[in-house]
Amino acid sequence: MDSLLIALLVAIFCLRLTWLYFYKTSGNIGFILPFIFECIFVYPYLFVDLLGLEWSFFGVLTMYLFGLSLQLGFILNVNETANRVSITIPDSLIYIVYILLIFVYIGILSNHSDVMNNLSNISQVLIVANQNAISRYDSSLNVTVLYKISTVFSFLLSLLIGVIFAVRKEIKVKLLLFSFFIVLFIDSILMAARAGLLLQLSAFLSSYIATKYLTNKKGYYCINFSKTFFVLIFFVSIYSFFILVQIARGGKEEFDVFSISSHVLTWFIGYLSAFDIWIRQYYLFEHSFGLRTFSGIADVLNIHERSGGVYEPVEVKGGRVTNIYTAYRGLIEDFSLPVSFFLVASIGIIISKCIEKVLLNMSNVYFSILIMLLYFVFWSFVINPYIYNTILLAMICFFIIVYKYVEIVKNDKINS
Repeated sequence: MDSLLIALLVAIFCLRLTWLYFYKTSGNIGFILPFIFECIFVYPYLFVDLLGLEWSFFGVLTMYLFGLSLQLGFILNVNETANRVSITIPDSLIYIVYILLIFVYIGILSNHSDVMNNLSNISQVLIVANQNAISRYDSSLNVTVLYKISTVFSFLLSLLIGVIFAVRKEIKVKLLLFSFFIVLFIDSILMAARAGLLLQLSAFLSSYIATKYLTNKKGYYCINFSKTFFVLIFFVSIYSFFILVQIARGGKEEFDVFSISSHVLTWFIGYLSAFDIWIRQYYLFEHSFGLRTFSGIADVLNIHERSGGVYEPVEVKGGRVTNIYTAYRGLIEDFSLPVSFFLVASIGIIISKCIEKVLLNMSNVYFSILIMLLYFVFWSFVINPYIYNTILLAMICFFIIVYKYVEIVKNDKINS
């Protein structure tokens, strides 16, 4: 264990605590979001070092400066109004969501019709999952048209259900949430895909957290023991899910749990090592001026072809490889490191202004933009989610539905 690394991380954490002097509460988004950023991109370097993955102080400081840039962007949020809003979801929207969920189920069924009626046959499920994993990596995976359409609706549902579940707790809403994630879980196992469900879970959390923050008393997200314990349980559950998916990828009923767990742990934090290895070769490329950040749109317009894996895999330790470099590699490649710091600071500024506009002007448009930016931050440890045209299309649909169906008004009860 590198003692200098420990000292640096302790110093960064102490600096984090000093921001409480300005915000007065850990529940202000201007404090909690940069703290979440540090928990994803800075403090895990401790585990990177423990596992013997490649890292450097330059990489640690680069990631910290991204977090500091985000924090500086949130300075506008220090004097955030204590006013809160009430968000009304009509029953008609819930019925629309149920219809979309049925379509998603039909889309998944159309892609896995040979095994959906026999899910209890573990051997068959593992065989299908293994075949799909192999086909996806050699680019021979074929899916039905219905499945492709249902994928767009699935991301749309993630965003919508996050908003609905934050403000309505009836049985029909809880049943909707449960049914949705059961469908996603089954599809993830059969497709042996880790990122798909987590992408949608991240979308759900983005809309849920934004809605809860705007509709509850300021300080709702204050850090305490119960919330910390819940977060730990959440990550253990996600880790267990990844192990299950990795078992499915192997396609065998006999497997080594310890070996698989070690592999998954490397995947969990390998993005830091991969980014670190890459950033040390920073000056070896030419800037692409947005073609990485907006590679999905560039691919559709036939300006720049986007590869399936986006980046080539890099070895992080003993033959273990990853092609996950975080969203910040794309920003740096497009706009340079100094400009990337400015862009991340701008995210903090825009999020602050969006919150202000929603709380003071009850704006549906700024509410949707807020969720869009939170989604970028939450998924940026993997890549920019908006390189996927499926997600962009789902977000456009989300904007339209929120504008048409969601009503934001002053909440006198909370504000008083």
